[in-house]
Amino acid sequence: MKTEAFQSLIVARSLFEQVEILMLADNKYSSSASLIVLQDAFELIIRAALIQLGVDEDKNLEKLTFDELVAELVKAKIKITKTATLKAMNKGRVTVKHYGQLAEHDTVKNYVNATRAATDLIMENVFQKPLAEVFPGGQINDLRVRALLIEATKSLADGRSFDVLVAVRKAIFLSIERDYDISSFADPKKTGFGLLAFMGRGASAPHFTKNPAYIEENVREPFDYIVFSHEKIKIDLLEWGVNTEDFWNVWRLTPPVYLPEKSNEWFISTIENDLPENLEIEAARYCLDRTINLLQKKQAHIRQSRWRRQKQSLKELAIVKHTPRLRKARADSESAGTATGGQVYAYEVILQGLDSIHYCRLVALYDEKEWFHTYVKLDDCELRVSVQEH
Repeated sequence: MKTEAFQSLIVARSLFEQVEILMLADNKYSSSASLIVLQDAFELIIRAALIQLGVDEDKNLEKLTFDELVAELVKAKIKITKTATLKAMNKGRVTVKHYGQLAEHDTVKNYVNATRAATDLIMENVFQKPLAEVFPGGQINDLRVRALLIEATKSLADGRSFDVLVAVRKAIFLSIERDYDISSFADPKKTGFGLLAFMGRGASAPHFTKNPAYIEENVREPFDYIVFSHEKIKIDLLEWGVNTEDFWNVWRLTPPVYLPEKSNEWFISTIENDLPENLEIEAARYCLDRTINLLQKKQAHIRQSRWRRQKQSLKELAIVKHTPRLRKARADSESAGTATGGQVYAYEVILQGLDSIHYCRLVALYDEKEWFHTYVKLDDCELRVSVQEH
C-alpha cells in the first residue's frame, strides 16, 4: 500500500469514528456536524483509492470536485454503490457548512449507511482488506507484533483498557524486552560467552547477569528474567529517533508480561481488578499510540541498514603444515591453539596483518572456550573452492 494512501485511510478511519460518536446524539446539531465529518472522511477514502491506483500521477486530485473524484473511480472500473445518495450527501454538506442550515438526523443516518456500503466496496476492490484492518501499526512487518497491535486497537474501540495495555506490553516484549531475557543462561553448561551471549535471546542484557549464579540469586518470578542494560536501551532508542521517556512511560503504565522461549503461554503480572484507577482508557490510548510510533521508528531504522552482498557459500582452506591459530593478525601474537596440518577450516577473508604479512581470518567457533576470531598465515594454507551454502 502506498504511503499517501495509507495515511489518508488512517485519517478517514479516525473521522468515521467521530461520526459514530456524533450520531449517538439524536439532534440536528450533532447530525449536521456528523454530516460534515462524514463527507470529509469518504472523500479521503476516494482519494486514497485513486492514489493507490496511480490516478494522481496523471491528474491533480486537489483540483477535482467531489463528483469528479467519484467519476474518476468509475473510470478506473471500481464499483461504487449509491452514487446518487453520495452526491446528495455532498450537496447537503454544502448547505450545512456554507449556509448554516441544519440536517435531519434520519437523513444523515441514511448517508452514513450509504457511505459505509460504498467504503466497504472500495476497500475490497482496491485494497483487498476492510477499513477496520487499516490502522497505524498495520505496516509493522513482524506478523505476531502486528496481530497484537490489531488486538489492542479493537480492544480500545470496545473500551477494554486493560486488554489494550496487555497487548501493547506483549508487542514491546517481542520487539524489545526479549533481547534482555537472561533465562537461557540458567543452564550451568552455558556461560556469558559464545554465540548465544552476543546474538541470541538475551544478547542485550548486562554481561554480569548471564550466569546461573546471578539467576539463582536474583530471579524470583518470571518477570525477573528481563534485565535491562539501561545504557544499551537508551542508545538504541536514541538511534531509532524515539523519545526515551515515551518508552519508559509505556513500560510503567503496562503490566509486565513474559513469554518463555519455545512456549505460547504468556505470564501476566497484573490482573484486571488490580489496575490502579489512573490506568483507564486515556492511558491505554496513549500507550498504543506511543508503542506504534516506537515500533515504526525501530523498523525504519533497521530498513536503513546497508550491507555488502556476501557470497552464498563458505570459503575453505586446507592447512599445509601445523601452524598456530593466532589471536591477532601478527606473527608474535598469542596462540589460541594449533591448526593441524591436513585439516580443512572455514575462513572469512584474506587480509594484511599488523606486521604486513598476509593472514586468513578463520570463522569463529563461538563455543564456551573460544568466542573470538583467529588467524593463520596465508603461506601455511591452501585455498579451496567454496562448497557449502549457508
